[in-house]
Amino acid sequence: MIRSLLFIPAMIGATTFGAFAQQPAFQAKIRLMAFTPDLRFEHAFARDPSIQDAAEAISTPIDTHLESDPFMVPTRSRKIVFTTKPDFGSINRPNELIGEATLPGNARSAIFIFLPGKAGDKAKSQIMVFDDSKQAFPAGSLNVVNISPQAVRLTLEKKNYDFTPGKTILIPEPPTRPGNLTGMRASVQKGSEWAPLSTGIWSYTKSRRKLAIIFQNLATTKIELRTIEDLPPAEEVPKP
Repeated sequence: MIRSLLFIPAMIGATTFGAFAQQPAFQAKIRLMAFTPDLRFEHAFARDPSIQDAAEAISTPIDTHLESDPFMVPTRSRKIVFTTKPDFGSINRPNELIGEATLPGNARSAIFIFLPGKAGDKAKSQIMVFDDSKQAFPAGSLNVVNISPQAVRLTLEKKNYDFTPGKTILIPEPPTRPGNLTGMRASVQKGSEWAPLSTGIWSYTKSRRKLAIIFQNLATTKIELRTIEDLPPAEEVPKP
């Protein structure tokens, strides 16, 4: 799920995106969230690098909570680059590159979560992207992704869900007990055993959805689990 972030020199960009020049642009609906406070950017700008006729990028501040209102970003290639400056040349200046990612599949609305970059990356962050449509991430569902380097088992009530590194599972109707509650237990694999990671009670409502991210805390190297509550989008982006 984590997208590798690549530095795009101007010459490569001109040839790579030339094929998209004749394709009609559409307005992608994107919502953003910084996973850690250091990836919060008051001045952040988004653009499709295949569209060079726009003088300025779209202002898209990145905060530590998931905004309910999306930003509208025109795109042809489905790739979106985030920088700290609005001019087109900023995509070629590594010190101004926040990150880049591609809209998944045929998605026209997406959630972008900014994660700490890997050592040696030119960009400041990696970006994890989720299809934000009601069909791909419906109300009442639980979307779980393991971006840690270890296998993790999530037990909801009595049902086990196993996550190898990089695995994502959408659970349309999580198992619940009376009161729309779910007993949750997470375990991390240690050899042939499962070591306790965390336990808790999760609540659900049919109007909301939950995103759960299993990750490694870079400061402590421990595996952790974080959940994000969200409302589905009010309306879908129309198909072309």
